[in-house]
Amino acid sequence: MAKPSEFASTGPLEVVLGIERISAQDGEALYRVPLGPEPTPVNTLAITTAVDLALVRAVSTVIDSTVEEMNGTIEFSVSYLKTPIGHADVLAKVLGRGENTAVISVTLTDQDDTRFGFAKGSYSISKKNNQGP
Repeated sequence: MAKPSEFASTGPLEVVLGIERISAQDGEALYRVPLGPEPTPVNTLAITTAVDLALVRAVSTVIDSTVEEMNGTIEFSVSYLKTPIGHADVLAKVLGRGENTAVISVTLTDQDDTRFGFAKGSYSISKKNNQGP
């Protein structure tokens, strides 16, 4: 099982898409995606990938990794309102959690701090099976 510091990392995909993790603490995670001068499908792919990374990372900051495990994204959706300019900031916040599920909201803003989209998602959390071999 991955350590909490390793959650929400896709390794080479993040590098290729230029996704940068800015911060993650207290139920929030912020990622940044640089964008080219013209809108492209790659921009949309990078932003959508950053949304999933951010929601996973935000949840990883609110679990007790000694007794709980990250279990996987249940679902998420992204609504784009306009074309972002310069870069995309992807800020995920855990709205609440139950025993097995966390609900996350994600705000998408560009370099001018203009909101260009929203996302929401849910993530599965499970209790660790601490039984010996």
